[in-house]
Amino acid sequence: MADFPWSDTDLAVRAKPQDQKNQPVLDAVHEKPSMSSIDSKHPEALKLSEKIKQMKPKYMVKMADLFNMSQCLVFCRTNVDCNNLEDYLNRLGGTKGTYGGKMETGKENPYSCVVLAGMRAQDERRQNLEAFKEGDIRFLVCTDVAARGIDIAGL
Repeated sequence: MADFPWSDTDLAVRAKPQDQKNQPVLDAVHEKPSMSSIDSKHPEALKLSEKIKQMKPKYMVKMADLFNMSQCLVFCRTNVDCNNLEDYLNRLGGTKGTYGGKMETGKENPYSCVVLAGMRAQDERRQNLEAFKEGDIRFLVCTDVAARGIDIAGL
């Protein structure tokens, strides 16, 4: 599988310069191959799966920038994937940890993000959803379960 036709330095239009430490973090699922017959017979599939998992956050950022999306609702499969994507966006210049309230907005910070996932406290989830609805945050990263029933006008 070939890499994207753009370099990592061109990846995020408004991000800080890319380096090795700003690469997406994997969830370590590929570090321990399973004992399944499929994994043992097709080791190249595991490498491809790992490569895809590494490229998804980069591709998501590139699409959001290319299409000039003011806000993005991003679904991840697991809580770990949500945390890893939040970490990646923060390293690109996102919210630097937890959202600090009205002192920063998505317009001032192009990779601002919050997470809506089951492993977060209910108050944090409520605050994060409200910040996204008000347009203070550009990326709402959530699991599909946590996002059920969300009603966001204009999205």
